Amino acid sequence: MLLARIKQAGAEERIWQTQFGFRSKCGTREALFLARQVIEHVYEKRDGKGILLALDWAKCFDTISMPGLLIALRRFGLPQHFVDVVADIYRDRVFVVREGRHESAQHKQSSGILQGCPLSPFLFSILMTLLIRDAKAKLETRIGQPYVCALGAEEILYADDTLLIGTSGEVLQEYMHCISECGKVYGMSFNNSKLECLTMNTTADISNELQKQIPNKSSFKYLGALLSADGYYESEIARRIGLAKDEFSSLRRCWQHSPVSIKRKYQIYTTVLSKLMYGLETATLRASNTAKLNGFHAACCRRILRISPSYISRVSNKYILGAIGSVELSLIIRSRQLKFFGKLARRDGDDLL
Repeated sequence: MLLARIKQAGAEERIWQTQFGFRSKCGTREALFLARQVIEHVYEKRDGKGILLALDWAKCFDTISMPGLLIALRRFGLPQHFVDVVADIYRDRVFVVREGRHESAQHKQSSGILQGCPLSPFLFSILMTLLIRDAKAKLETRIGQPYVCALGAEEILYADDTLLIGTSGEVLQEYMHCISECGKVYGMSFNNSKLECLTMNTTADISNELQKQIPNKSSFKYLGALLSADGYYESEIARRIGLAKDEFSSLRRCWQHSPVSIKRKYQIYTTVLSKLMYGLETATLRASNTAKLNGFHAACCRRILRISPSYISRVSNKYILGAIGSVELSLIIRSRQLKFFGKLARRDGDDLL
């Protein structure tokens, strides 16, 4: 009820523009699309360069300071009555640890947001909005001007997953320090061992809070997808086919089970496809990429139908796909790309995406 009321009052429109977590009409797909567009923008120019700095917060959902959260809600503009209701929800919290038949004594919980509560993720988005706003204001004071990145966005957020974007390692170093300082106000701190830096046509000498250099990588995982510094998707396609192949092999008893109908087997197989195609509608795939995807899809359909490869059975992939009621995977991805494009086209004209 509280979540519905706060959204009806227009709070979503005030959330940070590049915060894609727990917002209507937003998700990991939009965040991945923007990150991949940033990488593509780097290579649109002959001398283009860019840096992606992935920050990792240490157990932030468990360490958030409740006084800090309430202050953030007031600064965001929520009525005092609403803030008082949230404060009542979080007052006098206790927890027990249960292991088998044993249960510990009650312990007081003084920090962290309620996980499993539908309101908590949105409260966290509000907090991150204030955190980034304060950090950018602090950065502007330190560098003497507003920070605007030529790549289209300065940061991408999905809940606590924070990705900083820039072309200068020195500015990103300062921006990271500003975010760290503002995060400590709310009880949040970095996991310094998990900070990563992706560099494109440049190098970056960025150090964490322990004064250790953050490693420059050619690729890293973001929201379950692999981002590569060269802008190509060969590594991501190979990784996804490997994951889907393991998933498909783990279900081999299902494919060999005669009483299960072909239609039902294909329905089960679509769960494997969902892991394979996650986020691919946001990628610019080449013909070699789609050929590998189509080949894997056809091979799986042959296993389900128990038909040998074409060089043995002389049965074409076109016949296989028709018999199982499917089409080439590239056409499925193209359909999803068009639907995603339609969703982007219906956004407001000043929307970043």
